Amino acid sequence: MSTSKNIENLLKALICQLGYPPRLDQGDLDPKFLDWLAQVYVSEEFYDTYENSSDLEIAVASHPNTSKKTLLYLAKKANCRVMLEIAKHPKLNHQIARELLAMVGIKYPNEEYILVALAENPMAPSSVLAKLAEVASKRVQSAVVKHPQTPQRALLGLVRNPCEMIRVEAAKRIAA
Repeated sequence: MSTSKNIENLLKALICQLGYPPRLDQGDLDPKFLDWLAQVYVSEEFYDTYENSSDLEIAVASHPNTSKKTLLYLAKKANCRVMLEIAKHPKLNHQIARELLAMVGIKYPNEEYILVALAENPMAPSSVLAKLAEVASKRVQSAVVKHPQTPQRALLGLVRNPCEMIRVEAAKRIAA
């Protein structure tokens, strides 16, 4: 039996154990296991074999034990539903956030909800918030203006925003 067939059989058995859609929230999972799982599921060979692979990717991307390395790996290869989970993840860092910004701009320019989730994440880096402040979306800018890590220079730019609510909130934050 080929290695890919063995992997496919192993993953089908794993899916039977995890349920469908996969439930990874039951108990602690080893981050190395989650890393392995993400890499197998994101492989093109497995995509060709198993049509619902994104369900497990979403489960891995939203699991609190998933490593930053795996989140970055998924951000580079995943679909917008997985990217949304990564944008909300508590282990978000500068590198992952920058990758999400780039991928949304390239692959999913109309998916502003990913950018809103990124701007609402308490771990969002200030440099990424500054970039998000420049996005022409009231929803994104509204989330940025409320984030406590938004830099002063971004708030100064938002004071001139056409939306009154954003202007007022930016002015309050600057005055505080």
